[in-house]
Amino acid sequence: FDGNNDVNERRTRYFSSNMTIMKLAKRGGIPCLCVDGMAGSVEVYHAIPIRVMRVADMQQHLPPQINMPDVQLEMKNGKPLRTVVERLKSIAPQVYIQGSM
Repeated sequence: FDGNNDVNERRTRYFSSNMTIMKLAKRGGIPCLCVDGMAGSVEVYHAIPIRVMRVADMQQHLPPQINMPDVQLEMKNGKPLRTVVERLKSIAPQVYIQGSM
């Protein structure tokens, strides 16, 4: 009975559908993000060293809280408002319009 051959056969069947597996493991006592995958005839086995953080330390690494931007446009007479509003939809789902003449 050849144990290595059996493991290789199972691995080949498992990866035959071009998939990637990511898992956390220790390599040489160092925590790593391990990536195992196969695409066609190319096999990839990679261990990326990582630093595991405590939940209490996560607050220091979150993106800063910022307010929504306030955009002001000055339009020339004769420019259709609908065109401008359609372009503003990509900035925010709601548009507040205030006008003065």
